[in-house]
Amino acid sequence: MTNVGFKKIIMIEKRNVTTITAFNYLRKQLDMGISLSQCISKLPLENGSVYSFVPEDVSDEVLYNFEFGGVYPFDIEKAKATRLSLVQNDARTIVLSEIQNYLDESEVNCCIFEEPNASPDFPWVKTSGMEYVHLNNQEMFFFFDKENNDKEKVRDAFTTSEVYIFLCVLSELNKEEISQFAAFKEIRIDALELFTKNMKSFFVRAYDGEGYLMWTARQ
Repeated sequence: MTNVGFKKIIMIEKRNVTTITAFNYLRKQLDMGISLSQCISKLPLENGSVYSFVPEDVSDEVLYNFEFGGVYPFDIEKAKATRLSLVQNDARTIVLSEIQNYLDESEVNCCIFEEPNASPDFPWVKTSGMEYVHLNNQEMFFFFDKENNDKEKVRDAFTTSEVYIFLCVLSELNKEEISQFAAFKEIRIDALELFTKNMKSFFVRAYDGEGYLMWTARQ
């Protein structure tokens, strides 16, 4: 189910949804991803906490139904007037701000967007100018740290990698470890394993594209 009709800005709040249902949903999303997702799947995620980004006052029935949309009010008259199918997701700008604020906090903070739908030899990749790292020239990822936290580039990586699934992971690496992820460099699987070992949080797509879940490591 998708939200159809006129887009209306609604106050978004961060809600704790730590439940077995949430962990099961996270693992289902990770199962659809590529190598970074697979590295995370091996970790004891149930030791962490899960949060959602949803409109305030959303019902518990909708809040914990991560597979489906409907988190925004539906205006049938405006839907008839526009005749367009538009997925409302006011949480996107908030999640993007969380990512960029995290990168700005420390020299060791970094993030990776997993690109599950493309590889370096795709024609659009070659002409896009986007910087990426790759695994065996088949899997592609967008890496950022404080030094290259360009707001437009991070936004482009977010938008490009958000397809039928979405994964952005926040972690910590020292300067030498960060150098493994230099633009256009081929990385090894152990670099991804190290990245996930130091993982602080990650985001996945939820509510049929209308929002996100955020996993965080417990302090």
